[in-house]
Amino acid sequence: MTTGNNRAECYLNVHRTLLAVSEAIASYRDLAVLMNQLADRLHQVVSFDYLAVMLFDPANNTLNTYILAPSEPVAPTFRRYVSVDDSPAGIVWTTQKPFIIPNVTEETRWPDFTERAQQYAILSACHLPLTTAHRRLGALVFACKKPAAYRDEELPFL
Repeated sequence: MTTGNNRAECYLNVHRTLLAVSEAIASYRDLAVLMNQLADRLHQVVSFDYLAVMLFDPANNTLNTYILAPSEPVAPTFRRYVSVDDSPAGIVWTTQKPFIIPNVTEETRWPDFTERAQQYAILSACHLPLTTAHRRLGALVFACKKPAAYRDEELPFL
């Protein structure tokens, strides 16, 4: 059972982490350094084995994948560009709504995504829209080797 003090401490830690993420975004000018800092800080509040940013390329109607935090090296054959129509990140980019896949092995809508995920033993994923005040950018993807790692109740925080 969680006491009021433990719950308050948990919320305080989450808010400290969010503040650290905000500070990192504001202070780093080198994208690679920023991404490493974000991954380190996000590990404090979100469980993931892989963290990726998928940015929309309007010229090709694709999403370009940037793996920020792999738990193991990504194979050189990893496909970086995916069609908006062939990825759950495309649905997130289009609808601007988060999307959770509790069990990748049961997902049938995007065979290429399922195959790539299974190559890395990913069993669940959470796709979140990346948006500025001016435009839709793409999706932030948390992926985990455990099934059902993400719940709908966590979406407001994420």
